[in-house]
Amino acid sequence: MVYLENEAVDRMLEKARGEGKTLVEWAREALVAELEDNSGLPRPEPVRVARRRASAIERLPELAEAPAVEADGQKRCKHGTPKGWHCWQCGGMAIIEG
Repeated sequence: MVYLENEAVDRMLEKARGEGKTLVEWAREALVAELEDNSGLPRPEPVRVARRRASAIERLPELAEAPAVEADGQKRCKHGTPKGWHCWQCGGMAIIEG
């Protein structure tokens, strides 16, 4: 198990995505490259990693701006949640602008 600081993970993730790899693939290659300098250590066998699908969030269409007032006369947040209700995208109570 390896513990990393958030900033280090962010930098590693950026490098991995830049090379079109998952973080695990990139980290494995970096560690294997380090092992090449230490020939006394056994080399790990290459692991085939299946390409992952896009996450559910990546597959969602862009959210269109919801009208501030619906036909029923209730004011709503930009995500369409009525005033006084919880909106998970606003992070709590629906934030009514305007």
